[in-house]
Amino acid sequence: MSQACYYHPARGIVSTCVECGIPLCVECTHRIDGSAACNQCAPTVQTNLQNAPLAAPYGAAPLSTNAFAATTYEPAGAAPQPYVPFYAPESSAGAINGAQSRMVSPGSVPLGLLFGAFIGLVGSILVLKILFYAHHGLSWLYIAVGYGIAYGITSVTRRGGVGLSLAAVGIMIFSLLVAHFVYAGDLLNEARTQGVADPAMTVLDALPIAMRAFQPQHWICVVVGLAACWRGAQQKSS
Repeated sequence: MSQACYYHPARGIVSTCVECGIPLCVECTHRIDGSAACNQCAPTVQTNLQNAPLAAPYGAAPLSTNAFAATTYEPAGAAPQPYVPFYAPESSAGAINGAQSRMVSPGSVPLGLLFGAFIGLVGSILVLKILFYAHHGLSWLYIAVGYGIAYGITSVTRRGGVGLSLAAVGIMIFSLLVAHFVYAGDLLNEARTQGVADPAMTVLDALPIAMRAFQPQHWICVVVGLAACWRGAQQKSS
């Protein structure tokens, strides 16, 4: 490119015409919306800008050809500006790390079910042990047991849903069955100690007797506990 003005060879150039490309000095340069134009091309550039008011500055070119990057425009002859992404690296990295920390590992579901089963077995047996030795109805604690099983599962798996709800209810039913077997065994041992039990009687024989000994509110609390277990496992733990 010539270092002298096209119209005034004795003068240095400050810009080039965006339309025809000739070098221009200060007096020959017409600035139109960030673009430089010569005397002859200025009307054409002005007309083009009026016909496309929302377009980028006339003659400008995008700094990046990346379709996913922010597209910026600079006037012809201007120094390009560094590309700035939409996201901040620090905040982006934090968001990615946070998302990775919330991802569910393949082994988390079995661990969650085991944790829930541990809570269910310990809680169910403990409730009936208290009932056996204190002779006081604490069956409402099965509601807490149901929520405890659900919490144990969701706190490990970080997920919820119908599938985990079914598993949680199944765990609680199994825990209740084991707890009532333990309760029947305690009743049988007490009866044997008092000499009122048939020596041939087993825990299976004592289980129906133990079941009939519970009041209706006991079974109502069991049903409510199962509902609490179902509901709690459907909600994802944060």
